[in-house]
Amino acid sequence: VFGGYASNVPALYAFEPFIMFNTTTSTWSVPNVDMSGASPDNRHGHSAVIYEGTMYIFGGQINGDIAPTAELWALDLKQPSPMWTKVKVFGDRPLSVAYHTATMAGSKMIVIWGFGPDGLGRIFVQDYDVALGTWYHRLPDSTILQKFGWRTGHSAVYSKASGKILVYGGASESRRFGDLRLYDPVLQEWSTSTSVFGPPSFLHSAVVGPDPEKGDNMLVMGGCHNN
Repeated sequence: VFGGYASNVPALYAFEPFIMFNTTTSTWSVPNVDMSGASPDNRHGHSAVIYEGTMYIFGGQINGDIAPTAELWALDLKQPSPMWTKVKVFGDRPLSVAYHTATMAGSKMIVIWGFGPDGLGRIFVQDYDVALGTWYHRLPDSTILQKFGWRTGHSAVYSKASGKILVYGGASESRRFGDLRLYDPVLQEWSTSTSVFGPPSFLHSAVVGPDPEKGDNMLVMGGCHNN
């Protein structure tokens, strides 16, 4: 767990920037990270993924800054005392976002929506190929834009059973959503789920859990609602 917003400390951020929970021993600890080099500042509204033992954090708001950042940092957790590395990418320039989602689909980190420096939502889907080091952002067509718009505070998980990213809920200005959208990272196409909508929610969390009979389950916890 890296960073985050905590209202019960003077700096309004998590006291420890990086902590770890061991699911076997059910204990929390502070990893032995080598801080002799450059490292990311405390932030909130960022995203984090792991690919082949390396943790990547992207975007977010740094130390109370209103404008989000486009920084991408990596931490190789396979090392006994890992060091942070600021990642340089090729291709398109990453768009700064906060309260977006980042989801691994194969070797690609798919970044969906969030809001930019002007406080308005990003309508782009960005993808970073970790294996190739290339970054691209893709503008949806006008039909998709009219139907989906932009959102922040949504959740997203990758379903291996369907090969699609499931995007749930979120907020856009004064609206709250409880619908489920599907994104195909290979075809780069959006579609709408036929499932019954859940309660409108944003700033929740979600994970995917395999079901041996029905495929994948998207498990959603917490969040803010209309009431």
